[in-house]
Amino acid sequence: MKERRRSVRQNCRLCGRVYFNDGRKSKSLPCTIRDISYEGARIELSDPADIPDAIDLYIPRQHRMLHASVRWRHGNRVGVAFASVLLNLTAPPTGYAVLGGSISIVP
Repeated sequence: MKERRRSVRQNCRLCGRVYFNDGRKSKSLPCTIRDISYEGARIELSDPADIPDAIDLYIPRQHRMLHASVRWRHGNRVGVAFASVLLNLTAPPTGYAVLGGSISIVP
């Protein structure tokens, strides 16, 4: 298969969190980021079935929140393309709370 990416992905194992709105309320799920580049990432989720086509990906170690669109799904793996960096953070964003080492949305 021919590689179609414009930027090289770096293998990694970063903890992350996917945020999305399911039409009723905001939700979040933990994920593992397996590789990442300037333009996108490959993430793993325990149950990716609920993930919509537009998500926000929070990477605590990098203090970043990125808006992304899902490009492909295969089993528990999801490929995303970044639309923009929403926030470069030194702390969890307003409206989010850290609970047990993860970030949860505060209504």
